[in-house]
Amino acid sequence: MPNQFVELESIRYINLPATRFIGKGVMASGPDAGQKYGEMWGKSGEFMPALDGMTDCTTDIADPCALTHFSNRKHDEAGGDMHYIVGKFMKAGTPVPEGLDFWDMAPTTVGLAVVRGEFNDIIDNAMMMSHDKIVSDGYAITYPDNYFHAEVYTKENIPKEGIVSKLGYLHACKKMAT
Repeated sequence: MPNQFVELESIRYINLPATRFIGKGVMASGPDAGQKYGEMWGKSGEFMPALDGMTDCTTDIADPCALTHFSNRKHDEAGGDMHYIVGKFMKAGTPVPEGLDFWDMAPTTVGLAVVRGEFNDIIDNAMMMSHDKIVSDGYAITYPDNYFHAEVYTKENIPKEGIVSKLGYLHACKKMAT
């Protein structure tokens, strides 16, 4: 039985300049999407070292991530897949190594939450916990323009099944007028 302990440990807001996310991606939706996403992480050892070596191109978010965005459609349109990319945030215009995917994003504010708990429980709860905190702090999640979210895997806290660890969860957002 899974450990039901999950807590939002912290949240901070970062003004992210125009950015390029580079990695290896897959288009997926539906019941087998999670398996396809896991396969991308399984392949990350093949390309992550090249991204790790591009230290002059990194942003304030330098850890490996899994970024999800809606490709060529609004989030509420039926059909179409989500683009899931395992990789890193890089400065705008960073050259893309051969064989990798990228997604360019406009400058935006992001809410970066740190969620602590058992891996499967974090995955099941982090998105909504961080979303709810961002909204309660007076921000709105940016749907559909420049919408994305990302799981941030810090090297010190790589989540492992059955072990209490941490996961960063990031949403594009904007401060609401008061």
